Amino acid sequence: LVWARVKGYPWWPGMIDYCPDSEEYYWIEETESKIEPAWYHVVFLDKVVSRSWVRAELVEKMASPVKPPKNLAVKKNTNSMKARFAKATEMATDCKKLSLKERLEKYSFASLFKGKWADY
Repeated sequence: LVWARVKGYPWWPGMIDYCPDSEEYYWIEETESKIEPAWYHVVFLDKVVSRSWVRAELVEKMASPVKPPKNLAVKKNTNSMKARFAKATEMATDCKKLSLKERLEKYSFASLFKGKWADY
């Protein structure tokens, strides 16, 4: 479980998960390091599943499922954003209680995404 940040959004609870397109969960930029990941594939915990490749420096291991890193709160103070954040932290709290296998079965992108992907 991690806190991750993408442009335009606050730190958000998520988990590192396999990308259904590349079947990888991290990328290495060999110009930066031959062993350290530069990007992680993050599935964000939210009412509607979303995912993104996030730079490693914008991903932090989750110490607390309700307290974002660096004390950065949700800045978009709309009721909608606050409700989404509350749901996300509720999901993160649930995730913390689950084994890795149970967590993936319940919260992975493949489990939550209800649309179509690939050309089948």
